Amino acid sequence: MADFSSFFPAAGGGGGFTKMNKYSTSRALSDATHKLSDGSFLGSETGTIAAATAGATSITISAWSNTNRAFQLNQLAGLQVTLTGGQVVLIVSNPYSDGVGGGIVCPIVGTISSSVAQTTGVVLASTTNFTVNLATDLGLAVGSQLGVFIVGGGHPGVSSTGGAKGAGSPIFYQNITLADVTTNLVLTIGIGGAHIPPHVRTIILRTESTISGGLTLSSANGTQTTGDTQNGSSSVGQSGIFGYGSSGQNNAGPSFPNAYHGFGQGGKPYNTSVNGTGTQAADGAILLYY
Repeated sequence: MADFSSFFPAAGGGGGFTKMNKYSTSRALSDATHKLSDGSFLGSETGTIAAATAGATSITISAWSNTNRAFQLNQLAGLQVTLTGGQVVLIVSNPYSDGVGGGIVCPIVGTISSSVAQTTGVVLASTTNFTVNLATDLGLAVGSQLGVFIVGGGHPGVSSTGGAKGAGSPIFYQNITLADVTTNLVLTIGIGGAHIPPHVRTIILRTESTISGGLTLSSANGTQTTGDTQNGSSSVGQSGIFGYGSSGQNNAGPSFPNAYHGFGQGGKPYNTSVNGTGTQAADGAILLYY
């Protein structure tokens, strides 16, 4: 998945890259070199944490601001929660929630140090970007070459009647000669869209991956490599580029709550006739070659 010599010039032609960083969300596959603690919220959520006793190894989110909000599997992993009295705990993981109630039990790092009362108004805010300095983080100088490969979040399947699988993200790639390496780049990772059961609607909308700061780039400016994916007669979607940006498969594609995160792939069709069947498209990524 990392051989992009077709897009970036070899040594002597302006490229000659020897290193690659892949930035994605916490749900990305192990090929990602940098992962966010969480990247799935569209904004923040305000939650209520149930009372807990000293020595507890988990916290329970008993309610949150949007009662129809569905938390995806391990979406809260890496978030810090400040409890009554000032204790700060780090969430390790969380189960899937269908968005119809509370009671989500989340294991934490270590234990609760002392008993705490119910903690209300907790802001569960996601981290959605990386800050990268080209000089200090990547060791680049003015005139250096930077290879950029950007893929956003994939589309979920949109219909059960036509078996329509989701499209993959468009992909943007470019070889850039750096004129400035002092400004921090902000890398924002695109999130895969999802239909969450049992609601017959899109709960999470896909987003683009973007670079801002010293450069202004977006997956939205790239090529939709998957073509027309709204074709229920095909069991396999379009291939994308090295697996990136491929469309969902009709029956065997990424299904909720698992997807090939970090590749911006589309989801399989959403089955409205079967309660509990949803579709999850994959989160995107930004790859830097230098």
